[in-house]
Order: sequence, then C-alpha cells, then structure tokens
Amino acid sequence: MLNSKLLFSIAIRPQLWFVALRQALRLAPGGWWKRWPFIPVPDKSLLEMRSIIAYGSDGTVAPPSHDVITYLQWCKDVGKQC
Repeated sequence: MLNSKLLFSIAIRPQLWFVALRQALRLAPGGWWKRWPFIPVPDKSLLEMRSIIAYGSDGTVAPPSHDVITYLQWCKDVGKQC
C-alpha cells in the first residue's frame, strides 16, 4: 500500500520522520523484528480494513499522500496521545 509518491512526500518533510516511524511501529504487529522483512510493516488486513472504512474501496486503494501527510502532521501536533 505504500507508494513512491507517499515515501517522497514523507522524505521531504524531516519534521515528520520521527512521527512516521512512531506510527509505523504502533501499527506493526508484535514481533515484527522476528519475521522477514525485518521492518515494521502494518498487517495487510489492517490496512485493507482502514482503506475500506476511509475510502469505501475494495481495500486495495492506497491512501492519497496528502491524507497521510495531514494525519502525520495531526499526530505531531497532538503529541504522544496519537
């Protein structure tokens, strides 16, 4: 569900790097460091469910980059509650 446009949108905003990493770790399943690939990737079924709820899609649509950036900025603004 991640695409290069989204990764670029985050890469050019260093103030959101820590927030993006924190959110990735929060969404990643427990024990992600024990399974290949050793990166904190959220569970596919969670992303599909969120896509269906947010966009009314079949669960295969990646969120628009601006939505993710807005969400990360909101998380940064509210702090650790997010």
